[in-house]
Amino acid sequence: MVRMTANLVDLDEYYVNGRGEMMPYWLLVIKRNRDLYKKSIEEKEKLQLTEEEAKQVRFLSILDRLGFPMDEAGTHLYKDVIIAAYDELLGCSDEEKEEKANSLKLEMHDMYSNFYHVIARDEYDIGNTTFHNYIAKSVGMRKSNDDTLEDAIFGIDYVEEDYYTQAYRIASYIVKKDEKKIIHSENIK
Repeated sequence: MVRMTANLVDLDEYYVNGRGEMMPYWLLVIKRNRDLYKKSIEEKEKLQLTEEEAKQVRFLSILDRLGFPMDEAGTHLYKDVIIAAYDELLGCSDEEKEEKANSLKLEMHDMYSNFYHVIARDEYDIGNTTFHNYIAKSVGMRKSNDDTLEDAIFGIDYVEEDYYTQAYRIASYIVKKDEKKIIHSENIK
């Protein structure tokens, strides 16, 4: 039986100190991601990361700058929602972009859509309700850290939105930044 706490430090204490239970797979994955992120902060230049690990660290860094609690499981699940949205949006042609964006927004607003099912059930083997509860708790604990980044992502006149819309905005912001880098590097050649 999984303890219903979202704090990874508490979970470390619970599972590591000989309770006789194995940590569920999804918590092991999240714990590994959290440890990788902490290590990346400590060992910046020395750490050799795979492309996927670098992506995980990059997105966690953005969430950290936005004030999400790094020791909450929901932050790491939320990161995967943002990465999935990013992957959907990246590389769309200009003709497809608006249609893709609209369909993605609709799918992200349905808590039981295939978009979330793939992440919650297929990647982590947890239920959708549990998945969303952990994310909602983490989003509710967010404390603003970087006003400049917040303004760039959400706008200056930002009004608190649901976390689905926030996730879409964060993913869209990163896609735009990456597309500008690609265009800039192509112009240099």
